[in-house]
This record gives sequence, structure tokens and C-alpha cells, in this order.
Amino acid sequence: TKYDAAKAAVMTKLQAMPDYAGAVEAKRKAEEAKDALFKDDTATMDQRMAAANAIMDQGKVVTKMEGSALAADAAFGEAKQKLIDASSARDKLNAAFIASIKGKPEWQDASKAVDAAQKVLDNARQELATDQQADTQANTQYQQQMAAYNKELLQSQKTTPIRR
Repeated sequence: TKYDAAKAAVMTKLQAMPDYAGAVEAKRKAEEAKDALFKDDTATMDQRMAAANAIMDQGKVVTKMEGSALAADAAFGEAKQKLIDASSARDKLNAAFIASIKGKPEWQDASKAVDAAQKVLDNARQELATDQQADTQANTQYQQQMAAYNKELLQSQKTTPIRR
């Protein structure tokens, strides 16, 4: 879309700017530091919180730079406004369409059929969830029984002399 193309053009320009590249790099380094701290069992909660906050702070800088660059670009602003206007027009047309068919018996019958089908679907999903839970429990019980059987079999093999 024109919106995506305009945004991509702004982001390409922004990525060429040293200040933006530095901010992105600072955020990346903050993420690495946080990852290292979270793997370190000796790190305190305060250290971990400080690392997480550093990422948020760097993220705010990057987001602000992106927002400012997008807001300053006339082509992006125009594309964004056209997208907003098109969405609004679509919503108005959709509302008008729904209003025009709501009173028609065919629509009312179809709406009732959809509601009934939704109830059937909801019931089927609930039944499926219940069956899956029962299946999981049965499988667990089976696994336990097989483990006990195998243990018993192994014990009996150890205690039964081999005949030659």
C-alpha cells in the first residue's frame, strides 16, 4: 500500500542517520546486558529491574525518533490520512449495509441460524476439550500401568531361574 511504502521510505532515511543507528545499538546492547543478567544466578532483583528499565528507556528513545520522523514526513502523513479516511468510509458503508438488511426476514433467519450454529460449535468445542482431558488422563493412567507392568516383568525375570 501507499502507506507501507511511505513508511518504509521514512524508515530507510532514518536508518541512515547516525543518531538513530546509535539509539538502536544502545537498545540492542541494553537487551544483551539484560539477557546476561537474567542468566546470572548471582544477579539481584534490583540489577535485573535496572536492566529491564534500561531497555524500556532505550526503546522510548527509538520509538520517539521513529514517531518524529514519520510525523515530519508529508508523504507519510498524506498516506496515513488517506488510510484513515478510507477506513472511515468503509465503516460507514458497512454500517449502512447492515442497517439496510437488518429488517429483512432473510437476514433475521440467517442471523438466527448463525447464532444456533455458534452454539453448536461452542458445545462441540467444550465437548472436545472434555474428551481431550479424559484422553490425557487415560493415557497417563495407561503409561503408569505399563510402567508398573514392565517393572513387575523385570522383577520376575530377575527372580525366575533360567532353565537349560
